[in-house]
Amino acid sequence: MKLIKQNKDTNCAQTCIAMITGKDIQFIELLAGSDKGLFVKRIIPICKWLNIKIGKEWITIKWIGKYLLPLNCFVLVEFKNEKMGHLIIRNKGKFLDPNGTQYYLLPKRYKVKAYLKIK
Repeated sequence: MKLIKQNKDTNCAQTCIAMITGKDIQFIELLAGSDKGLFVKRIIPICKWLNIKIGKEWITIKWIGKYLLPLNCFVLVEFKNEKMGHLIIRNKGKFLDPNGTQYYLLPKRYKVKAYLKIK
């Protein structure tokens, strides 16, 4: 999977889907009906339409301690001390952030809220 940098501050979900499919971000925005932020509930139908094999639902993480994420999943994070959501991809254990960065460990500024497994 190739890291793609989002071209707007608000299209991280569309960029993540583009990373998974290899399709153009503008195509994903057209399909999603928006170039702005997407609610997580919109991601599942878009993935199904694109034949991306995913889990049935988002798994919410409420425990603040250590947790294990699947090796391949969408990860919904919040910036600590803010309520702004951001979507990143975990692929083969590495985190691909549409801000253009790859991580092996999540930065401390992120708080994991939920994940959706990619099969």
